[in-house]
Amino acid sequence: MTVGDFATVAELDTFSSENPDITTIDLVFPDLSGIIRGKRLTLHHARQLFADGLQLPGSMLLLSVTGSCMDPMGYGVSDGDPDVSIRPITGSLRRIPWASSPRGQVSVRFLDGTGQPNPAEPRHLLSTIVARFSELGLTPVVACELEFCLIDRERDANGAPQRPRSPLAGRRHSSTQLMSLSYLDDFDSYVEDVTAAVREWSLPVTALNAEYGGDQFEINLRHVDDAVMSADHAVLLKQVVQGVAARHELRATFMAKPYTDTAGNGMHWHISLLDNEGRNVFDDGGDAGSETLRHAIAGILATMPEAMALSAPNINSYRRFKPGLFVPMSRSWGYNNRSVALRIPGGAPQDRRLEYRVPGADANPYLALSALLAGMHHGIDEKLTAPEASTGNACEEVDEGLPLRLHDALRALDNAKILPAYMGQDYCAVYAQCKRLELDEFMGELSAREFDWYLRPEA
Repeated sequence: MTVGDFATVAELDTFSSENPDITTIDLVFPDLSGIIRGKRLTLHHARQLFADGLQLPGSMLLLSVTGSCMDPMGYGVSDGDPDVSIRPITGSLRRIPWASSPRGQVSVRFLDGTGQPNPAEPRHLLSTIVARFSELGLTPVVACELEFCLIDRERDANGAPQRPRSPLAGRRHSSTQLMSLSYLDDFDSYVEDVTAAVREWSLPVTALNAEYGGDQFEINLRHVDDAVMSADHAVLLKQVVQGVAARHELRATFMAKPYTDTAGNGMHWHISLLDNEGRNVFDDGGDAGSETLRHAIAGILATMPEAMALSAPNINSYRRFKPGLFVPMSRSWGYNNRSVALRIPGGAPQDRRLEYRVPGADANPYLALSALLAGMHHGIDEKLTAPEASTGNACEEVDEGLPLRLHDALRALDNAKILPAYMGQDYCAVYAQCKRLELDEFMGELSAREFDWYLRPEA
């Protein structure tokens, strides 16, 4: 890592001259759970960040979804919660379009005590896996599709989310209208502001559509030949979606399953691989794709059980996995088939790619993509053999070898044989411990259903 990897004071000065009304800048980063954390700086304080870096507790990368430091494996309270250095990422300083007052934002990197990348930073983990593809003379080309739901700012009497009232129709949607343009029109002002914000932030959005569930939307990002940048795009897109919603007195959620009666929110990754001559190594000139494609498929399927805790990180994540809802229920792949875990879309041979449909929208994009690329690399490096492609409906039968409960997924990560070689044994262990402590805290709270089921006396 060199000084050239970080934004400089010159970048800040240029930004300030172009945005003289901005007096505060947010430094931001995603934690283990993919939640954006940060600090609001005056321009004077921001200048320190751009000149020499600032200090933050390293435990900020290991917070639970509630923002608590649970001291996983002694990182936090037990080790004195030491500070580490942070530095701004070059090119990430931008104006926040939806802010109520003029404000800027810059993304930061975490370093360790020697000034090297912090091994607990999800973005760094992804970059190390991408580097292993470079050693093979390969470059992942990646795009993300994100689903989310707009919800009312007020919850119902039971604390559950409510679908928002359409500003145009003046009512809540009560039915599923797949890819309905009228649903988009019902929230036209919101959609327009999201479109303007992604344009201002130069995010490569190609489409926005109403998806399967009521008031559920999907945004597609264009593929880029930089996997880390693609994950950056996904993180920033989440910010745009939620930030603009707040300006419209709405909320936007990437919760995997906010409603029991509709489909959940997914995070689908589309990936191909280019060689040093820019050729797609998944293309063999025909419809079946190359042997390299099938090696990659085999590796991903082999790591799926280990990776479930990264793709589905919360208790709610597993409510998304139900038969018949086009959510993967097995270690399966197939051509032009949305019921499998790994779909090979149709199209011209030179565009051959795979689509990974397992991760939920609540996953940390860097970690979900890291696990996916680790599986691909493992399959290609070991020349693994893929099973036969699935045909028909592959999401009706549950795969007993796939952990579809959080505690089972964490156990699979504890016993992982492949992912630790890519993400580090320590990181896999501390991630599992953090999520296990979070699960223990969740289970320590009595629920309304427990009272309904177990408190009632016999009549």
